[in-house]
Amino acid sequence: MAEKMLSKLAEELIQSLDEEIDALKNPRGRNRGGNIVKLFNGRFLREISALNVYLFNLENFLTVLDDSPAEIEINNYRYSAQVLLTQGLEVEIGIERFLGKFISTATLHTNSWYLLELLKNKLTESHSGSEKANFALSEALFLGTLSGSSSSTQSAISYSLGQEPPNDAQKRAIETSYSSKLSIVWGPPGTGKTKTVAKAVEAHLNAGRSVLLVSHANNAVDEALEDIADHLKGSSFYQEGRLVRLGKPQEEHLKILESKYELVLLDKIAEKRGETLSQERQTLEAEKVQIDNTISSFGSILHILEKIKTLSSELDSVKTSLSQTSGKLEETQAKLNQLEEMQERNRRRLVEAQSAGAIKRFLTGLQPDKIQHEIDQAGIRRDSLVRAFEANIKLRSTLESSCKAKDNELAETRAEANILLQEIGIPQGELEEQRNKYEVRKDAILSRIAEINKELEEIQNKVLSEARLVATTLTKTFTAKQFPSRKFDVLILDEASMAPLPHLYWAVGRCCQSVTIVGDFLQLPPICISEKPMAQRWLGRSIFDVLGIWDIKEAQLDERVTLLDTQYRMVPAISEISNRFIYQGVLRDHLSTGRYSLTDGVSSSPLVLIKTGKMNAWCS
Repeated sequence: MAEKMLSKLAEELIQSLDEEIDALKNPRGRNRGGNIVKLFNGRFLREISALNVYLFNLENFLTVLDDSPAEIEINNYRYSAQVLLTQGLEVEIGIERFLGKFISTATLHTNSWYLLELLKNKLTESHSGSEKANFALSEALFLGTLSGSSSSTQSAISYSLGQEPPNDAQKRAIETSYSSKLSIVWGPPGTGKTKTVAKAVEAHLNAGRSVLLVSHANNAVDEALEDIADHLKGSSFYQEGRLVRLGKPQEEHLKILESKYELVLLDKIAEKRGETLSQERQTLEAEKVQIDNTISSFGSILHILEKIKTLSSELDSVKTSLSQTSGKLEETQAKLNQLEEMQERNRRRLVEAQSAGAIKRFLTGLQPDKIQHEIDQAGIRRDSLVRAFEANIKLRSTLESSCKAKDNELAETRAEANILLQEIGIPQGELEEQRNKYEVRKDAILSRIAEINKELEEIQNKVLSEARLVATTLTKTFTAKQFPSRKFDVLILDEASMAPLPHLYWAVGRCCQSVTIVGDFLQLPPICISEKPMAQRWLGRSIFDVLGIWDIKEAQLDERVTLLDTQYRMVPAISEISNRFIYQGVLRDHLSTGRYSLTDGVSSSPLVLIKTGKMNAWCS
């Protein structure tokens, strides 16, 4: 019966994914699934986990899951990318290639259904493949049968109180997370969810359990991990690199983690464990930079030498043309001189013919009309030769100027080449040979760096396999190649209301003992595009809906639920608004909130309404 129900639930989840994929691929009215978004003001932030991270401004709001694959188009070229984080009108994008420090404009192409198809295929293979995965914990959670103690042989709970000990509600949440197969921590805003999660994680770790900490967004994972790292920084869990962040943290959190808690970052842990390899790679990368500069210098010199050859050839060509033009001028001048002499003779003959009588003209053959015709024809030939002569005079002047300019440019280029050759101290004839030697050395360096990267990747895999806590997004649990194949003991889900249920089903399937759901059922549910019943059932609802937790009064009576009832974030005058109108008075203010100031320079009222009707306000 259990096997049949498992199959039925899995089939429904797969059907819901199919319906959502179909809605995204075949939208009605507008393009919902495949987004094309304009980006601008791209700034390179850093390289991490083989990705070059850029921060762009968005032309329009972008709705995609963190770690979604995409393509970025720059100057008509497309590159593989990942959408790491969207926040307002900014987006962090990881690109496999370094594309410069600044990217003025780009186009982002996203495929909203890719992750859904990947998850659908994963679920299908895991249930119908030769080696079926064990989703018993997922099944029990989704079918409402997950209850009881998390372990029959569990030891007494143990965790450090720290400088800010948990309040009574937080203690109960930590204890139920530790002792129950299913624990639901209801944490409205500002009630200390992340600090509670940190202490619950410590309790599980102290009991020898492994923990998978997940959320739908990088930001939520990072916030929780920072509190955990801060709480456990002095422990062996942190010092030995057993608390691991899988995936790229959001940039602001990454800066904090690098400066305060670097031993939760997978790259840093691997570098520490493979310190000799990291140092060797650093040395090789420095040498590669020097070789690149040297090869670039050789390239510049060889380019200049090639330019000298080209200029010499061009100069020879100009000189040849100049010589030929000068020859043509001399030839034309000689023809003009001959023609002028012939014209002079013809003019004398014409005068003689015109003054002679008819008998003399007959006897001497002097015919005025014929002589005049010869004079006219010679004039035409002379005009043509004069035009050709003048054109060649202009051409000779142009060629003389070009010859002088080429000669000067050639002299300057030779002088530049001599200076560069003196700087590198290598004879011109040995340049190609030396450059080839450097190219061979560069290839050897790149080959060794690739080997080191592979060894460091193996170290990373070992780090993940030995990690006691892995913190990541729900997406990474089925997309990351490095995600451990082993089962975790405990799953802790933060910001649970937004977690897509098929994603959660998969993530819980990576665990075998207990589940802790942390969040607020009064927050927004997941986004579902399809209007079909199965998609709405499994993609339009939250885990709270599945567990029947949607009413405040009933939630307070539910033994699975622990309410964090004290808020530490807001001035009482502000918290009163949400407590009265949303949380029905179940929250109370910590004494410290009485010291907060309500004055912010805008208004002394706890609630300010701003009319935006005339501001062309819009949303997407």
